Amino acid sequence: MAAQGGIGYPQPGSGYPSRTNSAASGNYPAGLSRTNTSGMRKQDDLESVFSYEKPHHDDHHHAPEPTSLTIGQRLEHFTFAWYASTMSTGGVAFVLSVVPNRFDGLTGLGTTMFVFNLFLFTAITAAMCLRFYLHPHTFKLAFSNPHEGFFIATFWLSLATMITNTTAYGVPKSGPWIVGALRVSFWIYTVLATLHAIIYYHILFVVKKLVSPLHKNQ
Repeated sequence: MAAQGGIGYPQPGSGYPSRTNSAASGNYPAGLSRTNTSGMRKQDDLESVFSYEKPHHDDHHHAPEPTSLTIGQRLEHFTFAWYASTMSTGGVAFVLSVVPNRFDGLTGLGTTMFVFNLFLFTAITAAMCLRFYLHPHTFKLAFSNPHEGFFIATFWLSLATMITNTTAYGVPKSGPWIVGALRVSFWIYTVLATLHAIIYYHILFVVKKLVSPLHKNQ
């Protein structure tokens, strides 16, 4: 094209460097300063940022479906903590037996809770025995793992509530034989609970120290 006013306009394909190529190669055409090229670079960067599309995450469509567990597999996680239910139920039954303000039906309600607690304790004990039978390795873990071991005390406390509830609800409706049976049961319970407290806490605090592996080297 002919020059107009002393300014020459390049023809298409004449080798005039494009804005992108000029910025990348560092070659600046006549009449184009480095400052203008820097501004073009910033504009290109902004365009690339705003044109960026975040990838779509469809992980929730590929989440694994929950698998159903058998009763035997669930029993592997059936722990001594379940005895807390019999401990609390027996405690409520005993409270009902010593409430000073009595009314008709209160003793019957307490007796019902006491009998229900006996069935509940039997069911939990059967489930625990079945757990140790199907998963023998859990027997040692139940005593060596503090997260479960501390709940063994709920077993003894459940027995204690049953002894006291038998005294409250059983003695008035039974013969003198039950008094002797309760006396023997009390001393057996006292000896076993005391031995368990001494031996188990000795294992926890002396033999098996409650120190996390992450803190052993500190």
